[in-house]
Amino acid sequence: MPLPVNDTLVHQLFEEQVFESPNATAVVFEDEILTYAELNARANQLAYTLITFGVTADEPVAVALERSPSAVIALLAIFKAGGVYVPFDPDYPADRLRFMLEDSGARILLTTEALRERLPLKAEHTICLDTNQGSIAANPHSNPNLSIAPDHLAYYSEIKVLIDKVSLFILKNS
Repeated sequence: MPLPVNDTLVHQLFEEQVFESPNATAVVFEDEILTYAELNARANQLAYTLITFGVTADEPVAVALERSPSAVIALLAIFKAGGVYVPFDPDYPADRLRFMLEDSGARILLTTEALRERLPLKAEHTICLDTNQGSIAANPHSNPNLSIAPDHLAYYSEIKVLIDKVSLFILKNS
């Protein structure tokens, strides 16, 4: 199935899939299984957290996470908040990570407590998805209603390749 050529954004395509198949399996990782509805609710809750911390359109958000459902949730949440996903490999050398944080201008770092202790990064706000889960979960499950457009930075960066892959995955599984 070819990708649509229109202004529908990745998170909007995902939300359409949630509407069509809320109880279908979206993510399987080790012993964790999330449906589209569960994944969407958790991404929305994190998106509201990011918005509370001031994430707006084109704002870079650093993400230092292992491969996990949390990484998928973080990516979707950043798109839903209008931000730009900046991936940080926790295994990179400390100097490289510090340079990336400074160069990207990211004020917010999404990570876990275990990785935070290993990382040499001092972001303005560090949100540990595991230890802050209670406050994140207190946010609404509903989709944020923000004005995000295809001309925003997230859709014109190297992440475009990832966006296309996510879109293709969503379309193939719909």
